[in-house]
Amino acid sequence: MFTTRQLTFGIAAFIGGSSLFTVFVSQITLQDSWITALLALAASLLTIWMYTGLISRFPGRGLLEMHTEVYGKQIGLLLNFLYVLFCIGFAAVSLRNLGDFFSSYIMPETPMLVVLILFALTCALAAGQGIGTVLRLSFLLFTFMFLALLLNCFLLIKNMELSNFLPILRLGLDTYAKGSFVLTAAPLCEIVIFLILLPYADRKTNVKKSFFQGLLLGALHLMITFLRDIAVLGSSLAFLTEPTYEAVRRIHILDVFSRLEIIFAFVLIVMRVFKLSILFCAILRAVEDTVGRTFQRRRTVLIFVATLAVIAALFGFRTGMTLPEWFRNTGAYFFGFFEIVLPLITLIVAAIRRLGCRKM
Repeated sequence: MFTTRQLTFGIAAFIGGSSLFTVFVSQITLQDSWITALLALAASLLTIWMYTGLISRFPGRGLLEMHTEVYGKQIGLLLNFLYVLFCIGFAAVSLRNLGDFFSSYIMPETPMLVVLILFALTCALAAGQGIGTVLRLSFLLFTFMFLALLLNCFLLIKNMELSNFLPILRLGLDTYAKGSFVLTAAPLCEIVIFLILLPYADRKTNVKKSFFQGLLLGALHLMITFLRDIAVLGSSLAFLTEPTYEAVRRIHILDVFSRLEIIFAFVLIVMRVFKLSILFCAILRAVEDTVGRTFQRRRTVLIFVATLAVIAALFGFRTGMTLPEWFRNTGAYFFGFFEIVLPLITLIVAAIRRLGCRKM
């Protein structure tokens, strides 16, 4: 079980755990990425309003339980199975992104397979403790992450140039639309995962409040990250594969405080592990909702799922460079279908059939 506070900071930390995903957008809208972030936030708030509509109609139920009631058993099970595949694919993308970062910057001599297995097993074992246990760390981790961000912004002040934000609004509307959609799909609306986990919420949990507040906190962290990266890196955003880490690498205070990026790399890795642990919790719940029973050996199922995620992460992308390109051109639409389109259809069908509570 989890509380309102745990859910709020869990959502915020879940979004913040995707700091490495900023490259998906920064290579599209460059120094205007902060504008893209504002547009994506506006779109995400509309999506969260849609989520709260589902929550109001089906209080105490998860998204996959809603499918069975709205569409019937057969179609509901089919949609649930698709969400299992979506969650595994989501875990594979996050795992590969983490693996590429770790292998490129932290331990370049370590084989990718070893890195993926290490992180996948760690997250699977953490998820085996239950979503309540994982979310108990959410406030501490979000505070740690946010303070680390403010600290590295302070240390990078001398490297920031306001001219790096110029020129503004020189790109086409289609470019801003694509960038905002990509950012909406990852990471802002990735919190659809928490709709699957709603049955674990405490009865007193204010889920709707948590979704809105968690989104705003996570978006604030993301906005500060974009502003820092643009101010420090400027036009070089166009060709950097990890702008968030590259910006922090510019910290150098005398000869005493250098190479501090290792500390911030640790923060990035811890937050991604937290995010993947929640993802594995959601996958386990999705599988249980699909098969209609609770597993006694949950860790065995989680290790099997982790193995599938490792295989997909290892063989789904030839190199780390292909992941951002794939996500911008294909992955964002795949994510958006499960994050926006299907929940919207479910809400519309439920309203037409007058299912659940009528009070919205």
